[in-house]
Amino acid sequence: MKATLNSKNLGVQNLTYNNELKKLSNSKSGSIYKPGEKIMAVHFISKDYKVNCSFPCKNTDIFVKLEDKLYNKYPEYKELNTYFTVGGNIVKRFKTMEQNNIQNSSVILLNIY
Repeated sequence: MKATLNSKNLGVQNLTYNNELKKLSNSKSGSIYKPGEKIMAVHFISKDYKVNCSFPCKNTDIFVKLEDKLYNKYPEYKELNTYFTVGGNIVKRFKTMEQNNIQNSSVILLNIY
């Protein structure tokens, strides 16, 4: 009975491992993504150059997700009234990177009112 239970546990562990392996083999850099999604990197910079960093993201990520990462790295900007621009256009916080016309290697300018 104990040998049967151990055998079944080993089978479940192997199945779980194989499923995880399939997920990773269908992705780049260990990140799961769907068809149509593209991995990209964007660069944030502020006018005073105190903010100067890049983050990886997907074209389908909502901008506010990246904004949150930025504020975690630079918490002093959380309390300020800020907005972001790319190529002179104001970024809409609750739209995707693609909807905001943000491309791979785009420079996003952090502005303060």
